[in-house]
Amino acid sequence: MMNNIIEENGDLRIDFESGAVVMIAAVDDAMGLGRRGAIPWNVPSDRAFFRRQTMGAAVIVGRVTYESLPVGRDGRRGLDGRLCAVLSRRSVAAPGAGVVWGSDAGELLERCRGARGVVYVAGGGMVYRALLPQATDVLLSRIAGDWQCDVQFVAVGAPEWQLVAAWPMPGFVLQWWRKSAHDGV
Repeated sequence: MMNNIIEENGDLRIDFESGAVVMIAAVDDAMGLGRRGAIPWNVPSDRAFFRRQTMGAAVIVGRVTYESLPVGRDGRRGLDGRLCAVLSRRSVAAPGAGVVWGSDAGELLERCRGARGVVYVAGGGMVYRALLPQATDVLLSRIAGDWQCDVQFVAVGAPEWQLVAAWPMPGFVLQWWRKSAHDGV
């Protein structure tokens, strides 16, 4: 699988091939994702990276993550310029334009692949666990410190995952992990 690493004006973006399923998350030193339904740190450069990286793609989130998204000018939640797919056992109240929901992780993933090609998985913890087997890559923004999170990211490491690259960014270190190829054994 060939990917392009694009750097423009100091901004980094990885151009994944169609069909990739990329988990994207910001985690603390203890692999924590969030606390009490919110992200406990404020790193604007990480939010800018997330927006730049996921623009134009499908992004799968859980209901709690969806409900934590800001409300747009139209009074609805979502991710501008991206298809926001909500994985939940119950429907989402008044989904906005560009928002779909489903209760089956596999079916929702296939709907997203058909719509946009590259699919990002952006949390929360249960959604990451449900879609980890289908993931091809992981982009981790490593935020320094232990923020006493109550939701943890899934374990990513050798031998199943290989670190491709790491870049120091303002306020965090970006790591790109790729699932190791298996020889059928």
